[in-house]
Amino acid sequence: MRLCTTTVVNGLDNKPHFAVVAVGQPYWPLALCGPTDGALAKKSKAEAEFFADAPIMRDMLDLLTKEFGNINPNFPLSAGKINELQLLVERASSLVYKHANI
Repeated sequence: MRLCTTTVVNGLDNKPHFAVVAVGQPYWPLALCGPTDGALAKKSKAEAEFFADAPIMRDMLDLLTKEFGNINPNFPLSAGKINELQLLVERASSLVYKHANI
């Protein structure tokens, strides 16, 4: 089952960017990639598709929903949740490393 897909969203610069989103959550970008136009558009699209298809992205999304799904954003994270967040960071680092070395 595919948990992530790509879409186009407005970036911080208010211009369209490729993004990785959870299936069924088109307005909740998990990763913002490059712009949809210009010299790097083709590379940006390929990068978004790579991240959407990466098995570790499915693992991260699964962990995110299990561990952080019930956290109220108005309250600080407990020590245990900080450790779980660190695990997400480590998994993201692994994905970035894998992408950089392909």
